[in-house]
Amino acid sequence: MTGTTPLASSSSSHLTLLSTLLNYPTLTPYESSLSRTPYNVTLWYSYLTEISTILQDLQSLHATNERQTRASKRKPYPLPSFDDTSSSPLPRSIPPEDLKNQIHLLRTSRLAVGERAITLLPGSYKLWKDHLEFRLSLPHNAPRRVAATIDAFERSLIRLNKMPRIWILYFRFLAGTSPTTTTTANRAARRRRDDDVTRIRHLFDRSLLALPATQHEVVWKECLAWLVPAGETTTTTVAG
Repeated sequence: MTGTTPLASSSSSHLTLLSTLLNYPTLTPYESSLSRTPYNVTLWYSYLTEISTILQDLQSLHATNERQTRASKRKPYPLPSFDDTSSSPLPRSIPPEDLKNQIHLLRTSRLAVGERAITLLPGSYKLWKDHLEFRLSLPHNAPRRVAATIDAFERSLIRLNKMPRIWILYFRFLAGTSPTTTTTANRAARRRRDDDVTRIRHLFDRSLLALPATQHEVVWKECLAWLVPAGETTTTTVAG
C-alpha cells in the first residue's frame, strides 16, 4: 500500500483512531471505498457527515444520562441505531464513562479524517470549509488548540485565498478567542490581546489584498462589526 492511500500509516495513534472508526458498522464501508478511490470529494464529505451524525447521537445520549443520573443509579446507554445483524465488535451498550471517552475519540478521529481528506484534496473548498467549521465547533480552552486551528486556517488560505467565507471564519475565530478586556492586571493577557488585535488587523489587510474589489464590502462589514461592538453606535459629524 502506497503512502497516498487513506489507510496508509505506521503511526500507532493513527491506528488507534482508525480502530475507533471501524468499531462503527456504518463507517467501515467508507474506509473500504476510499482505499480504492481516495480522490473522491463526495465520498470524503459523506464520510465526515456520517461521523458527525454518530457524534451527535452519542452527545445526545450523554446529555440524557447526565440528567438521569441525578435521580437514579448509573446505567449503560444503548448505542445509536445500528443494524443488529452487523458483525461489529462494538457492544450493544456501554457505561457512561466509556461513552464520554468514545465521544472524545470520535471527535479526534473526525479531525484526523478531515486532515486526511484535505491532504489528498487540498484545493477542495467543500472539504476545507467542513473541516474548519468542525474545528470551530470544538472547545478552544487550551493554547495548543487555538494554535492548531490558526494553523489550519493558514494552510487553507494557501489555495483558497479567493474565498471570502474562509477569511470571515478566520476573522471571527480570532476575534472570539481574544481577551475582551484591557483593564486586567494580568500583563500577559493584555499583551496577548494587543498581539491579537495586530493579528486581526493584518488579517483584514491580507484579505483585502487577496480578494477582488467586488467582495471587499463583505470584509468591511466584518471589520466594522468588530470595531463597533454590538449595542454601540457611531456618531457621524457632517460639516456644514
